[in-house]
Amino acid sequence: MAKRTAGRKTWSLGILVLGAACVSPAIDSSEEAKKQDEKLLSQARREVSINRDSARIIPDRWALFRFGKGIGALKFENVHPVKHPRDMWNGRADYVCYFDEAGFLENLFQRKPKRGKVSDLPPTGVPGLTHGWNPGDTLIRCGSAEMIYGYPSFVFFSVGDHLEKHIVEIAPTAFKNENDILPAREHLTWFRYDSERKSDMVIPLENLQGAN
Repeated sequence: MAKRTAGRKTWSLGILVLGAACVSPAIDSSEEAKKQDEKLLSQARREVSINRDSARIIPDRWALFRFGKGIGALKFENVHPVKHPRDMWNGRADYVCYFDEAGFLENLFQRKPKRGKVSDLPPTGVPGLTHGWNPGDTLIRCGSAEMIYGYPSFVFFSVGDHLEKHIVEIAPTAFKNENDILPAREHLTWFRYDSERKSDMVIPLENLQGAN
């Protein structure tokens, strides 16, 4: 009986040690995740980043987008991280957008704006043991246009896995007021999915239309 009890104690101790090993790094990584989140959000407010399959636009500044034959404008607001002891680069944002199905920029801001919320959250599941999925709502909905959001202010150039369709194009700006966009439309630079883009293209805020 004593031997069986000792076995149980050894088994229990093993569980405690394993649990401690899993929990302890999370305490240390929590501070690191917070620092990384702050750094990422600070960068997002200072510069646009264009990747192969996405564009990080500047929070609280307008970006134009094309979806199918339509044209729209999108702005992220109230961007903030979600605290999590293990993961970084997760968060939530509000968005406001306009969309003209016919593609006329002149009519865009005469339409009623759409407001919504998006979230890019830590995946579910046990790290290293199971594949999780993002429990957040990453779909930006604006009229018939749908785009995928990534924290802090990424917009993906595709919806789903069909990158080759080049569904979404983005023109980042530094404009805070939508009424200032129309006069500058001829000077905007558009970006889309590019399989040949091997490294990020960084555009400082001061180099965007609307910065001056």
